[in-house]
Amino acid sequence: MRTRIFILSLIILIHVLAHAAPPAGYTLVFSDEFKEPLSCSNWGPGTKWIANTPYNGNFGVAAFGYWPNRLYTNNGVLVMMDYFDTYHKAWEGCLLSSMDTKANGFAQALGYWECAVRWHGEPDTWPGFWLASANGILPHTNNTAEIDILEAYGSQPSVAHQVLHVWNGSGAQVYASGHVQSWNLTNFTHVYGCLVNKDFIHYYIDGYEIWTVPTPPEATLPLYCMIDFAMYSTSGAISPSYMYVDYVRCYAPPK
Repeated sequence: MRTRIFILSLIILIHVLAHAAPPAGYTLVFSDEFKEPLSCSNWGPGTKWIANTPYNGNFGVAAFGYWPNRLYTNNGVLVMMDYFDTYHKAWEGCLLSSMDTKANGFAQALGYWECAVRWHGEPDTWPGFWLASANGILPHTNNTAEIDILEAYGSQPSVAHQVLHVWNGSGAQVYASGHVQSWNLTNFTHVYGCLVNKDFIHYYIDGYEIWTVPTPPEATLPLYCMIDFAMYSTSGAISPSYMYVDYVRCYAPPK
């Protein structure tokens, strides 16, 4: 029986990975396979990632920041830890952003993004993988886009949320559209993807399209990515809680 279960699991894993791929003709322009020590700092510059949102808009009930013993690579996997700091008596979470507070870093207009994540659904944890407008980092009056490729909650470990937001220059939401997808998020590593075209945004889990929404003009401009392991509550939280990321990749469309 154990042999049969192992073989079935291997077949499922191969099936999942075989379906997770960018469209034909797209070129890899950004990736982190997490095989090297993490290139990260609190605010930049000079690192591939920063450990805070670049627009000074952190969220949730756990502080973000770069703690090398709680945000690090290990055997080709990024480890992200939610942790209660007993000395400061405060919860600490994790976030990576591909652009810093000076709008330095990586952003891509249109394209296909994906991230492979393993999460066990611990209480109060709030994992996310999302894109945001690069022109929303520095002071601005223009509208900006936010594309939530994955948003999940420890209270609903079998539900994946996908959301599209448009914000105005003062931070007020002027448009939102969302989707809820039932999916067992905690059984093994899943690949969360998003294809941003001029006409539609396509959302994927394990290569299967789960939602499509018209692309607002703001989302056709350069976007940077963030991946986070935040907390929405501490009432039932477990310290430490972990999330694991195999890779983050972005592919540009053919020219």
